[in-house]
Amino acid sequence: MMKCGDCTLCCTLLPIKELDKAETTSCIYCNKGCSIYKDRPASCAEFECLYNSSKDMDIKLRPDNTHIIFEKVTKDIYLGLIDPRYKDAWKVKGIQDYVNELNLKGISVILSSFSQEPKRMKIAKNHTQEWVHKTAIRLLKKELNGSS
Repeated sequence: MMKCGDCTLCCTLLPIKELDKAETTSCIYCNKGCSIYKDRPASCAEFECLYNSSKDMDIKLRPDNTHIIFEKVTKDIYLGLIDPRYKDAWKVKGIQDYVNELNLKGISVILSSFSQEPKRMKIAKNHTQEWVHKTAIRLLKKELNGSS
């Protein structure tokens, strides 16, 4: 498993409902790490950064280096959440190479930011854009309704 190191991008980009923290705002408990880590909210504890869950991902792909947090939506769909301050982060060769590698493994990637720009889908050969979109929307609705 990889480690966060100096990366705290999830603490800035992600909304934390239990703390009434909006997306793209800094968490008041984040200062070179989480000061309430042992007692962090469920939203934080349940979030699985793809970098951290990887066994061998290149440090160049760590979110603070790429300005993108990758998360597994399903085994076939990943979300790349782009820091809106770096809207073109997804265009960097290293990111394009990584997304193409995922596509070759049969994994589609949704690249988006909270501003909705850019919103791109890199679809794996065995998927359709419609299937990826419907699957992601269905899972989001499930999550918003609080069901698993």
